[in-house]
Amino acid sequence: MIIRNLFSILILVSYIFSSDNRSTIYYNGNPSGVETYNLVYKTDSTDYQFSNRFIVNNDYILERFSFYFSFLEYPDSIMVILQENENESPGNIIGEWPVTINQNYPNGSGYNIFTLDECIQLDIDQTYWVTALSRGNGILKWNHTDENWPNISSFNGGLSWSDVSLSPPGASIVYGETIYYQDPIWGDVNDDLIQNVVDIIQMVQFVMEELNLSENQIYKADINQDGEVNVIDILGVVNIILNTTPPMVTWLLENINTFSPSFEELIGPSTYNGNISLYYFGKAG
Repeated sequence: MIIRNLFSILILVSYIFSSDNRSTIYYNGNPSGVETYNLVYKTDSTDYQFSNRFIVNNDYILERFSFYFSFLEYPDSIMVILQENENESPGNIIGEWPVTINQNYPNGSGYNIFTLDECIQLDIDQTYWVTALSRGNGILKWNHTDENWPNISSFNGGLSWSDVSLSPPGASIVYGETIYYQDPIWGDVNDDLIQNVVDIIQMVQFVMEELNLSENQIYKADINQDGEVNVIDILGVVNIILNTTPPMVTWLLENINTFSPSFEELIGPSTYNGNISLYYFGKAG
């Protein structure tokens, strides 16, 4: 019981010292006091593997796994594998790591696998599987927790899998570093973190088809997000630079010239593409 409680202590200490920069992606309960387990082992005719399913609710860089293992016979080659989801079972391997089991703790101990330097990205709303398997001798006990979570098993080395079971799984935790995306600086076409006349010049050149912009540059140049970069966006950047209050980024493209053949039609740069070199926007009166 004392040894098993070390897993809970490990979780608590890890949380206290690293909660500021780490997120717990998956935690499936406490193994303390739970006497059941999965037996992970390999023979000439069988290969018992067990896998836990988890779903990611943000974009992360995988930072660490934690497990609680014990053993019946010392296992000399245990592997942990991260796999993609394929038809609600473990699929393609993303990464795999060896676990050296401590011979001094047959009744159980916590184990960590650090992965941050491998830069493995876990994508939001995606399902993954973490699998324990043996590639050598011995019998590993993957101790169960006190909660029910989706898990699955295979007796033939992952060639086929059982149905997903909502039951006590092998104790494991998955940690990740949250990926934060900076909000775009609208109009900052050249990525110097400020809107200025250089951005305006590049936008004008793009509208006049004298300059190619990347997809990301076009996205930030389209400040009113109407799906195209035009003079309206250029004027919007001018307003931002001049700190116009309120910013005039919404314009009516209706032609109100009663003498124009396009009266009451929506017009813009595309209407007169190649036929005009200057647009003038003013007000009557």
